[in-house]
Parts: sequence; structure tokens; C-alpha cells
Amino acid sequence: MLTLRILATLIPAALLAACVTAPEPGDRLNALFEATGGPPTPPAEPLPQRAQAMYHVLAGQLAGDRGELALAAQEYLEAAKLTGQADVAKEATRYALASNDRALSVEASQLWRKAAPDNVQAQEAAFRVAVRARSYETALDMAESYVAAEPERKGDALRAVATTLVRDNVQPEPAMAIMQPLVEANADSADAHYALGLVAMNVGEWDVAQDAARKAHALRPDWNDATLLEAGVLIKQKRVLEGIAVVKPLVEDGNDPDTRFALARLLLEAEALDLAEVQLDRVLDEDPKHPEARYARGLLALDRKNLELAERHFLELIEQPAQRFDAAYYLGRISEARGDLDAARGWYRRVAGGRHQVDALTRRAYLMADGGHVEEAQAYLQGLARMNPGMELQLMLVEADILLQSDRPEAALEIYEQGLVAYPAEADLLYGRSLAHEQLGQVDKAIADLREMVQLDEHDARALNALGYILTNHTERYSEARGYIARALEQRPDDPAVIDSMGWVEFRLGNLDAAAEHLRRAYELLGDPEIAAHLGEVLWKMGERDEARQVWDTALTEHPEHGTLQETITRLSP
Repeated sequence: MLTLRILATLIPAALLAACVTAPEPGDRLNALFEATGGPPTPPAEPLPQRAQAMYHVLAGQLAGDRGELALAAQEYLEAAKLTGQADVAKEATRYALASNDRALSVEASQLWRKAAPDNVQAQEAAFRVAVRARSYETALDMAESYVAAEPERKGDALRAVATTLVRDNVQPEPAMAIMQPLVEANADSADAHYALGLVAMNVGEWDVAQDAARKAHALRPDWNDATLLEAGVLIKQKRVLEGIAVVKPLVEDGNDPDTRFALARLLLEAEALDLAEVQLDRVLDEDPKHPEARYARGLLALDRKNLELAERHFLELIEQPAQRFDAAYYLGRISEARGDLDAARGWYRRVAGGRHQVDALTRRAYLMADGGHVEEAQAYLQGLARMNPGMELQLMLVEADILLQSDRPEAALEIYEQGLVAYPAEADLLYGRSLAHEQLGQVDKAIADLREMVQLDEHDARALNALGYILTNHTERYSEARGYIARALEQRPDDPAVIDSMGWVEFRLGNLDAAAEHLRRAYELLGDPEIAAHLGEVLWKMGERDEARQVWDTALTEHPEHGTLQETITRLSP
């Protein structure tokens, strides 16, 4: 157990042995813990530094066991400050990250980095935490330290920096500001140019990305990853056939299914699904046991609602060690889509790990609620949270969402309120609470929650879109609403929900042609019944009533009980 190992380094063995008979100070503290269940405040009398450190470690352990993650992080941080020990600072960082406390995460990771200057893991964590906290100047310093920490693995570190910036979707200016100095300092490294190309491609700096890919290829001519990067830059710009042509020499002999699979992934990311399907099928022709290609092929079939084909692919993976849990999850989703809920529950029970473990657990809760057993679903989720304190926030969000979907906004609101006490300013809780407020008719409170989200992150497209949409639906401040939605659309130009919001606010502003254009595009991207309701209403107002009825009728076929759709049709059509 890590805590015992930490304590063993804080207190010499002789002192630990002496504590068996001498009550100063260890047994006194332990007795206090036993009597009170955990110390609300430190003992009144000052303790020796080692004892203070032990006190904070034990308090951190107790807080962690109870799921009080921010308190656990703070206690371990206090112990780390007293001892300067890397293991203690590492625990502080781990709990701070789990608590989603950005400031605490930065402080703890910096302390860990300083306590372990030669530990690459500590340097990497400090960089990643700074990026997550949007402390970009600190992130640049940490990136430089991380890359320099282990010269023989510099290339891995450079690519890891790029991967973090891409995964966290850092905005163009800070992302490039972090990468450019690293490339300048490592101009002779193919890895550095490759890393720059990845980041530039992610932020749409196409010329920089293509130039970086070519430099990486020139420095390492036989490196397939550089060729794939160059192809990816083209494919991301919708120059798909040019991108395929770049990769074709690498795969035309049929002996490199991994490279062909990488091409297929690029095509999937660019939503060139037909071409991706061709490449995935060819990978499986070349290597029928290629698990990643079979998994991707199953996902593509599922996305296209070909349940039989998807099922065949996932059944092929159910015994594969690396894919069996994910395959079981999707087989559960397929069973659920068919209405075979018993089979779905059986598959979800088999998801004992993998990226979808929590999803499978929560799907079981949703199935309980859908069957009318809302209280049972709540008890199940609360039990999971007690057994898995690190999942508390996620499970709390699921429980509240189930209550919202079950038309119990008051109960959902209570959970969101409790959650925001434990996790102040947590965006998902604020967003959920805004939905509960809106359902309860408390529009001003809903708007206040969304404004707080925007203040916390001015680039939060979800909050910007929701704020614009609620202003459109519940006020006459349409110009203000359009401004928020336009900002969201800059972040997510292909998101049908945001495009729908823009179409709806244009309708409110009286711009029918613009409204129809946005709503047609949104409906093409996502055949959602609410978008159908909006598009039909705009077409009706434009006098295109036959087309409006056709849109509504199509949506009603798949969603006959949808409230907004039914209300719109009843209100407008005779």
C-alpha cells in the first residue's frame, strides 16, 4: 500500500518500533483517528515535523477513502511541503487531478517535479497539468524541461508534447507558441518537425503542417509516419485523393496492413467513410486477424446502422484480450438497439475493464430507469460511487441526468447542488444544473449557470451554444443570442446542434433564407426530430408547406412521441 510505504520513509524504523510502547506521538494520533473517524482540524499542540507529515498523510488517506479528493490532495500536499518527498507529492498530484481542481493540480505537480528533477514521469505530468489548467507560459517551461529530462528519449518526449496539445485541443496561438521554440531548439530532429506538423494540422495551420511533414521526411526518408502525416494534412483539407496518392507507394504491395490501417484512420477522421471502408476491408483481406481494423470496421458498420455486420465483427473480437471489453460493450449497445434488454444487460456485465467500463455500468443504470425502476438505478449508482470514490463525479452526473430524463428536475437539482459543493465550478455540473433550472422554469438561474461556464472558459462551445439557445427560446435578446452561437460555431463549425441553434436564432431575427440554409445543413448532418421541427417551421413560414409536411412526416415515422415535434405540427398545421 503506497501510504504505508510513504509513512515508512517519513518515520525511521526505530521510532515505529518505539511507538508500540510509547504513545508519543503516533498512537495518540491513531487514537484520535479511531475516535473521530478522521481529524477535522490538526491537534492543538504543535507536533514535530515528521509527526506533522505523518498526520497529513494519514488524513489524506482517510479523505481519499471517503471520496473527498480535493481534501486528500491538500493533505498530501501539506505533507509533501514538509518532507519534500517525491512519492508524497506524486500522491498529491494524483488526487488533485482526480478532483479536477486546476490550481491544486498545478501546485502539486510543480512540487513533484521539483522533488524529482530526474524523473521523466514527474516532468511530463507537470507539463500536462499546466496544459489542462491553461497555464500556457508554465506549460512551455515544463515542456522544455520534459524534453531535456532524458536526452536519449527526446523524440518520444517531443511527440508526447504534441499529442497532449492535440488531445486537449489547445487553441492555435498557445499551441504553436509552445511547439515553435521546441522545434527551433531541435531543428535537426525529425521528431520535432513531425510533432510540429501534428499540432499545426490540428489547429488548421496547413502550410506549416505540410512544411513540417516534408522536413521530417527529408531528415528521415524511410519514416512512414512522416509520409502519413503529409497525407493526413492533405486529407484533413478534403484533398482526399491526393492524400491517398501520397500513401499508395507504401501499401501497394499489400504487405503493410498497419500502414494501410493508419490511412484508414485518417480517412475516418476526415469523414471520408466510403473510402475508409474500402481501406479497412483491404486491411482485413491482407490480415484477417488485425484487431484494430476489425474494431474500426465494426464501429463503422454500427454508425451506419448495419447491426448484423457490426455484430459479426465484434463477436470476432470477444476473445481478443485487448478488445474483448470494448466488443462486449458494443454488443450490448447492439442488443439494446434491437430491444433485447436482457441480452444487453448480459453483455454489459462482461465489461470488466477497458475504455467503456464506466459507460457499461451507467448503461445498466439507464436500463433500470427506462424500465421504471428509477430509485433502483439511483441506489445502484450510489453504491458504485461508494465503492469507487474516483468515479463519484461521473456517477453523480449520470444519476442527475436519469432524474432529468424521468421528469424529476427538483431531485436532479438537489444532486447538482450537492455536487457543486464538492466540486466547485465543475463545468458538467453547472451545465446540468442549468438544464434542471430550465425545466423548472427558472430561466434566469439557468442563464446565470451558463454565463459562469463562459466566464470559466470563453471557448466552451457547449456553454456558448446553450446560452445562445436559451436566450433565443426564452427571451427576445436575439442579437445577443446570435453572438454567443456564432462564437460556438467558430469552435464547432460542423456540429449539427450548433448549426441548428444558428438557424433557429436567424429565424427569430426574421432572416428566413439564412435560417433555412443552416437548418437544412443541420438536418442533413443529423436527422434529429427537434431539428426537423425547426426546419419544418421555417419552411412553413416561407410558404414551402408541402416540404415542411414531408420533413415532419419523415421525422414522425422514427420519433412519433417527440414532444417538440408534435407541438410544432399541432400549432402550425390545420
